[in-house]
Amino acid sequence: MTLYEKLGFAVFILLILIALSYPFLPYTYYEQNPEKVLISFSREHIFGTDELGRDLFSRISYGIGVSLRVAFLATLTATLLGTTIGIISGWFGGSVDIIIMRAIDFFISIPEIILIVIVSFVLGRGELSIATAIGIVSWISVARVVRSEVMKIKSMEFVDSAIILGNPSWRIMLRHILPNIFPVVITMLVLRIPVSILTESGLSFVGLGLRPPASSLGVLAEEGFRAISLFPRLTIIPSLFIVLLVWSSNVIGEYISSRQRRTSL
Repeated sequence: MTLYEKLGFAVFILLILIALSYPFLPYTYYEQNPEKVLISFSREHIFGTDELGRDLFSRISYGIGVSLRVAFLATLTATLLGTTIGIISGWFGGSVDIIIMRAIDFFISIPEIILIVIVSFVLGRGELSIATAIGIVSWISVARVVRSEVMKIKSMEFVDSAIILGNPSWRIMLRHILPNIFPVVITMLVLRIPVSILTESGLSFVGLGLRPPASSLGVLAEEGFRAISLFPRLTIIPSLFIVLLVWSSNVIGEYISSRQRRTSL
C-alpha cells in the first residue's frame, strides 16, 4: 500500500469517526439558539454556527452519516439490481438478452437527473427514497459489466459439466456463475460509492435531493450558498467534507479494484 493510499484510508476512517461521534456531541444538528447566530470559529463551536444558531460541527457530523447511508443504500440497490439483470441477460442470451439490452439503450437515452426526479417524486424525498431513486437509475453500468463476465464464464468447461449433469439454470447461476463474478461485483459496488455521494450532494445542492431539516453534506452546502458572499465558511466547510469523502472513498475503491485485478492475473 502506497503512502497516498494510506492517506486515503486514514481520511476515510477519520470521517467515519466524526460521523460516529454525533451521539456524543453536546449539540444536535437541529438545535437552534437565537443568541448564538453566525458565531465564527470558537472553542465551544469549532466550525461556528449558522444563521439559526445551529452548531455547524454537529451538522457536519450528522451530515456525513446521512451522505454515507444514502450512498451505501443507493450503491447496494444499483449493484443488486444490475447484478441480477446482468446475470439473467448473460446466461439466457438470445431474445432475453436482446430485450434487456434494448431496455438498457432506452434508459441510457433518458438523462439520469430526469429519472431521479421522477422516481423521487413518486417515492418521496427521504433518505431511503432518494437512495432508491439513485440506485434505480445507476444499475445500467453494473448490468453491462456483469453480463460481459457471465458470457465469458458460461462458455467454460465447469459450466458445461454442470449443464450435462442436469443442474437447472438457477442452481448454475447461484453455485457457479455468481461466485466467479463476485470479485467484479464487489469492485463495482465500492467504486460506485463516491459516485453516489456526488449524485446525492448535487441533487441536494440544487434542491432536488433531501429536504431540510435533513442534514446531508449537500443540503448544508446548499443552505450555506445562500449567504456565501457574507459567510463563505457555511458552504466551504461542507463542500470540503464532500471533497474529502469522495476522494477518500475513491482511493479505497481504486485500491480494492487494483487488488482484485492482481489476484485475477
